[in-house]
Amino acid sequence: MSALAIQGLSKRFGGGVAVDDVSLEIGRGELHALIGPNGAGKTTLIHLLSGAIGPDAGSVRLDGRDVTALPMHRRVARGLARSFQITGLFPKFSAIENVALAVQARGGRHFGCWRAIADDDELERDARAVLSEIDLAERADMRVDALAHGERRQLEVGLALAAGATDLLLDEPRPAWARAKANAWWPC
Repeated sequence: MSALAIQGLSKRFGGGVAVDDVSLEIGRGELHALIGPNGAGKTTLIHLLSGAIGPDAGSVRLDGRDVTALPMHRRVARGLARSFQITGLFPKFSAIENVALAVQARGGRHFGCWRAIADDDELERDARAVLSEIDLAERADMRVDALAHGERRQLEVGLALAAGATDLLLDEPRPAWARAKANAWWPC
């Protein structure tokens, strides 16, 4: 069974065709990239796969289940996460604080917004494990706005992994570490 399967996916904006009858199957453990010029529809396809926008035609299946009508947050709950071309991190928070928020969301834990991460041993351990996995353990206590752009992109992947992603859609990352522990697919 394919991890991600799309059949006849299409999207139009007014009179313009952004994605036209795309079919593709990606197996568990596979890594794929979509290459094309600006305006070719790569990001629109990522939006369709992630549930950010709905298709005009076609279907999206995740692990054999039709998720075409599901919104983005429901697809995330099923293990499909994505990054964006522009990072969406909390710049005044540290790297570990950003990851801890994703860990809390995954576990359904009550947010202890007014407690330090260090006061929750399990949360801190889980967040540090993710940072180690994406090679940012040494930057755990650094504020995000002090990280290099590439490190911010790494941290975004870490947030997806911390939230429980098993499949990643990455919009223009190009990093070798993106493979982490999930299937990855992205346009370049």
